[in-house]
Formats: sequence, C-alpha cells, structure tokens
Amino acid sequence: MRILFVGDIVGRSGRAILLERLPKLIAEWKLDFVALNGENAAGGFGITEAIYQEFVDAGADVITGGNHSWDQKEALVFIERAPKLLRPINFPPGTPGRGVALIDARNGARVLVVNAMGRIFMEALDDPFAAVERELAACPLKRAADAVIVDIHCEPTPSSSTSIARPPARSRRWASIATAAPAWWSAPTPTCRPPTTRSCRAAPPSCPTSA
Repeated sequence: MRILFVGDIVGRSGRAILLERLPKLIAEWKLDFVALNGENAAGGFGITEAIYQEFVDAGADVITGGNHSWDQKEALVFIERAPKLLRPINFPPGTPGRGVALIDARNGARVLVVNAMGRIFMEALDDPFAAVERELAACPLKRAADAVIVDIHCEPTPSSSTSIARPPARSRRWASIATAAPAWWSAPTPTCRPPTTRSCRAAPPSCPTSA
C-alpha cells in the first residue's frame, strides 16, 4: 500500500505547489492514500472551505489540523460538512468536527486516521496519548483497519519522541504510519459519517445509520 503524507502546507505558495504536483504524484507513484496537514493553508492561519475543497479535488483523502484549526472562524461551521477534514481528537467534548476517521483508500483498504495535539507550550487539552490509545483499541490494525496514520502536532521534540515513532531531529509534526494486509471485517458499524469516512465506534442512538 502506498501512502503519502504531506506536512504543513503553508499559504498561497504551498497550496500552489501542492495543487500543481499532487495529481501527477498520485498517478506516477500509484498512490493509494494521501493525507495532508492543512491548518496553515490560509495565509499561515487555518483553512477555509474553498481551500479544503481544492485539496480534496486535487486528490487528498484526509486533511488534518492542529492548534491553528480554528484561525479561520468559518472552519467551526463547515467542518461539520467536510468529512475529510479532521481536528485534534483531544479537543474538549462538544468541539465541532471529529478527530478520527476510517476512510476507504483507492485500493479498497481501510485507513484509520487519528489527529492529536500536544500540550507543552500549547493549549491545556486532554491527554493526547490516552485519546489516541482509545481510538487504536476501538479500531485495531489487521482487524478493523488495514493501515493506521497518527498525526500528532506538538511543539518540543521530546513530546513527539515519546510516542510510537521517533521523528527527525527538530521536527514539530510527525506521522506514524502502520499498514497491514487487507483482511475481511464484519459488517460496518452504523455511523453518522459518510461511507467513505466510516468510524469504528458505534453511532449514538439518535444518530441515523449511513446510507
């Protein structure tokens, strides 16, 4: 399985390069799944709905966030209708959007993507490691997911290196990617998400089953 993760797309120049090159890379490298970090895409501060749609049209399968997720206030609203846009999962309960999604790759595999944010020199959020562990337990690799991507946004390198994989020196963002051979799974759990962004968790009783 071929996965591309593109970190921190910043401003107009970053968007221009991505939109020009991503479709060609998908074709040339025969990519199965593309993840982007888009929290700095709008002039270095957040993401707008128009930019989100440009990234999706260019071939992005998921777009992650971080501490700049809400710099563009419209994101608080449009994230609810943007199934491929994530914000950190350890934001307080009731925060708009979602921090995890189970997404179908081009080759039919199921990719679990978890977005989290560190707490040192940043907002006092819930424990990111506990939040990630909960999602990995709810959607285990080889059983419910064929690949797992964990994108953690944090400031000091030690916060990053205490997780699953050690990042390059001085890195502020890293993604840990695990893959497994496709395996049959039981019937999908009812979810509020569209079929291409399934969740391993059961839907709330008041939530309709996806069509």
